[in-house]
Amino acid sequence: MGTLAQAVAVLKGKRTNIDKNRTALYHQLQISALWTGFRKSYDKLIDSAPELQPEEKNVQANVIDELQKFKDNVVPMLDLAVEIDDANQDTGEDIIVNGKPVCLQLSVPSINLLVKQFEDFHTYLGKLPSLDTAKDWTAAGKIYEGPAQTKIHTTKVTEYITTVAPTKEHPAQVAQQSRDVPQYRSNSRDFSGGIPIELRDELQQRCIAVLDALKMARAQANTTKTTPRPVVGQIFDYILAPIAK
Repeated sequence: MGTLAQAVAVLKGKRTNIDKNRTALYHQLQISALWTGFRKSYDKLIDSAPELQPEEKNVQANVIDELQKFKDNVVPMLDLAVEIDDANQDTGEDIIVNGKPVCLQLSVPSINLLVKQFEDFHTYLGKLPSLDTAKDWTAAGKIYEGPAQTKIHTTKVTEYITTVAPTKEHPAQVAQQSRDVPQYRSNSRDFSGGIPIELRDELQQRCIAVLDALKMARAQANTTKTTPRPVVGQIFDYILAPIAK
């Protein structure tokens, strides 16, 4: 445990890098191509059909890992800020959510800080990619996969048929017609790094519950002496509990 002045100096250095990292995480949410993938193959239905190579695009980002990155990015700075704001204080207030203490003995400055941070986190949660409700998805580790899909791909085949038989005076009359002939059957499956909308809503509701508890405790919270206390990780653990199972 260092002095308050040392902690303040360290915090100033941390904030700039942490804000840059957090901005990068927000920007990544806007790149939809990172969160989706697919796998597609072709089965020849006629021998004369040319070979087609399978197609695949991997999911490059998933909600589970990105939430962990967000947490890992902000927790050290917020814990240090809590330590500083708690300096030279005498007492604190417990944060109770649904009758359960989420973290203990927070001061008013700490609560003010956390209210702002978790309001931002609530916004971040609302922007998380969600699964297309029109599809049936199955959890596959940290991502989801859709049902297998097949599709027949056809090619046009031209044929000639005799419409009028030849006679001694006239040649036969021939007509051209075309028809679709099956050439490939494609097999595909969609993947997503998002989460169900219901789960995203639950995460937001849990964050709102924490914000309500922080605001209720704000008027009563008092500060304690400067002591390192890793409390912010506990709050993230509470909010993210549904995806940590």
